[in-house]
Amino acid sequence: MRGPGTPRPAPSGHLRRIVTMNPTLHLLAAVLPCLSAVAQSVTVTAATPITVFTQIGANLTTNSVPAGPLAAVGTVSAAAVPFASASLSHSATFTPSRFHFTASASSLVAVGPQVAAGLQAPVELLLSLTHPLPATMRIDLDQRVVGPAGMPMPLLAVDVGDDGSVELSTASSSPHNFVLVQVSPTPVAIRIRLGIQLASIGQGEASVELVGRPTATQVTSMLPGCASPIVVYEPRFDGDLEFELVSPTLDPLVMVFGLGMQAQLLGSFGSYPCLLLPPPDAVLLLPPQSRQSLSIPPAVRPIQVFAQPVEVTLFGLRTGEAVRISAN
Repeated sequence: MRGPGTPRPAPSGHLRRIVTMNPTLHLLAAVLPCLSAVAQSVTVTAATPITVFTQIGANLTTNSVPAGPLAAVGTVSAAAVPFASASLSHSATFTPSRFHFTASASSLVAVGPQVAAGLQAPVELLLSLTHPLPATMRIDLDQRVVGPAGMPMPLLAVDVGDDGSVELSTASSSPHNFVLVQVSPTPVAIRIRLGIQLASIGQGEASVELVGRPTATQVTSMLPGCASPIVVYEPRFDGDLEFELVSPTLDPLVMVFGLGMQAQLLGSFGSYPCLLLPPPDAVLLLPPQSRQSLSIPPAVRPIQVFAQPVEVTLFGLRTGEAVRISAN
């Protein structure tokens, strides 16, 4: 029992590190160290056998992988050093805030004639994306296709949804495109087709990169800071927001959250004014190199929150960039 004059004990856990003065922002006060939970997933399958080859005259070297599941990261290669080489590589990741996939088919012929390298037949890779909660994902698609003059160009085609409609290929007018897809517990399929063969001196490549990000929460720059504390923000597919202080600092740093804009002059740093854009509705001590997650529950959406880092130094308060967090 607490007697008269006994100080009230500090709250435990994350509540000791955040002060909230606004009832609405109290719902957003669950700011915790980001603990990665394996919930979303991406699988990669070879829908066709993969065979890479090099050939010098009658000497044929091959390396094959049968159709079936593949590891998230892998390479199949063949080489006749230093005359010819060929490879097919891929990498797939799906974090709470980002989906990323790359694939590249390449070949090199250094001498000739009667030297060749590449894929014996076009290869199809099938991706499958799942997420425990429905969320809209924007996928940016970029391709790079190069080959020596006078030779057939490498083959590349991306079919998001595996519905027969190709979103990006060597026939596209632009090397970039984007699509919006709905990820959920029901898998989203993406089929990628790659092919390359060289039979004369030269080098060729067909590569593709897919980057998927959530759309429900957006972060917009609003005001530059007067100093250098740099915070990186990453919206998550579950609607929450991850953020992290990435610039080194020896001074304490706090994150200020507010539901509006109420610019206050905190001082200056050199010739730059140190303006605090959000009112201090919630203040969080932010340790360096520690990723945090701001929970934005459906009960408060849609909402706009303004955020800004403030460095507490012996010479005054120094502000970083102010941003607007829009959660729909």
